Amino acid sequence: MNGATDFDIATLRARRTNKWHKFPPDVLPAWVADMDFGIAPSIADALARLTRDQEYGYAARDGVLAAAFVRRMERRFGWHTDPADTLAIGDLVQASFSSVMAFSEPGDAILLQLPSYPPFMRAIEDTGRRLIANPMRDNGTRWVLDLESYETAPDPRLRMLIFCHPQNPTGRAFSRKPSPPARICSARWARTSSMSAISAAASR
Repeated sequence: MNGATDFDIATLRARRTNKWHKFPPDVLPAWVADMDFGIAPSIADALARLTRDQEYGYAARDGVLAAAFVRRMERRFGWHTDPADTLAIGDLVQASFSSVMAFSEPGDAILLQLPSYPPFMRAIEDTGRRLIANPMRDNGTRWVLDLESYETAPDPRLRMLIFCHPQNPTGRAFSRKPSPPARICSARWARTSSMSAISAAASR
């Protein structure tokens, strides 16, 4: 198979992954965010090269990833970032816990849209922060944000917003227009200089 979507159910079920074998064959396994689409040729080539050259040890790339991140943020969004401020973390859950502990204190409030990827909730509750639930609404067509409900009774110790895009588990992809999360963070920052946002996102 060469194409990103060049597969069928038989091919997927032949893979030795938990997603396709945890439940009986009559169940469509949409329960976990495993990727079924093919990877980009450049990624396949890089993996093949690592295998060919047997580069299985700890990587010594000294700033290559940080430099690539800086270039991409500049090209895609016009952001000017310092490579020294870039920290590579290979696990989303670890990054969530680390960010919560770095940008808030025990007892602080953190806003999170629900339903949510469970580790986001654990990163809040297991570190002694307070989860401020912000349920999304199903308007009959798609899931939508309802930050207005929070803004009617804001928490004075709100310090963070965890914003997942595309939203997990609803799959909602948000537009590039100024969004309610950006508005609430900007307003809070203007008042107190004490609001941070974590974006767990797929950058395109």
